[in-house]
Amino acid sequence: MRKSFLLPLLCSLLLGGCASLKADRKVEGNSFSSTYPESEKESMKIASIPEGAAKVSLRTESKKLIEEDIRKMLARYGFYDADLNWWGWFDNDFVDSGYGTITDNATGLMWQKTGSSRTRTWARAQEYVKELNKYEFAGYSDWRLPTIEELASLVEREKVNGVHIDPVFDSKQKTCWSADYNPTSTIRVSGYEGWIVKFDEGTITQTIWSLVTYHGYEQTSWYIRAVRSVK
Repeated sequence: MRKSFLLPLLCSLLLGGCASLKADRKVEGNSFSSTYPESEKESMKIASIPEGAAKVSLRTESKKLIEEDIRKMLARYGFYDADLNWWGWFDNDFVDSGYGTITDNATGLMWQKTGSSRTRTWARAQEYVKELNKYEFAGYSDWRLPTIEELASLVEREKVNGVHIDPVFDSKQKTCWSADYNPTSTIRVSGYEGWIVKFDEGTITQTIWSLVTYHGYEQTSWYIRAVRSVK
């Protein structure tokens, strides 16, 4: 009799405890229950990282490049470029990591799903990335401008929604800055040209960072899609 009496009581206590735990862990939208410890709230805000090692390791540091370097890079990784490597094809493995991020398991890179809402000059692009890190976008503070090979890994052969990029990404950012550059100096102009990807054309090209010419000081503005390495 004592055994049959204790069993229902024990089940009742266990079920009650589970129900209480579920109630404490209730999440509505992006708001977290006040019953969470601060450390646990913070960990839940961080974009998830899929398991598995990257298939391809790409350069992460900014570098001076000429067009021949771009051609070699496209051939090495098989990235598509409508002008320089139209037969290229690269198999990405995209996963939505939450909180406005997309992870590519093929390269081990986490990307902004959208990117900047408007175009910015080269200097403003640096500030944009600093702001992402200051406020820990998606829970991380190591965002950066992508190298041209990292950005080129996103270029798709097929054009969808007016851009050569997988539809998991926002199509607004039609042309994006990379971290790479090519110093330019002639009799008429001096300054730097940056490497960019034009997703609306599916091409890599150069653009003015800043130039001092006979006509004054010139700058261009493009979108930013920041990236970070998944560790």
